[in-house]
Amino acid sequence: MVLCAPAIYLLSIGLRMVLAAVAAVVVALVLGLLIPQIGLITARRGWLLPLGALLISLACLVVATV
Repeated sequence: MVLCAPAIYLLSIGLRMVLAAVAAVVVALVLGLLIPQIGLITARRGWLLPLGALLISLACLVVATV
């Protein structure tokens, strides 16, 4: 998703309001790529991924404040 954000921004700048519907369709298709990731979050060990993300974010906060 980090790589898609600049592309979405540049798409909105390049197409202007004339083709806003085309830009909305492209953004919806790109966000549709995230649908398989829902399976990771709701798997049998559903709390493993959010817990890992929490630990990594806390470690980043600690490193940033030191």
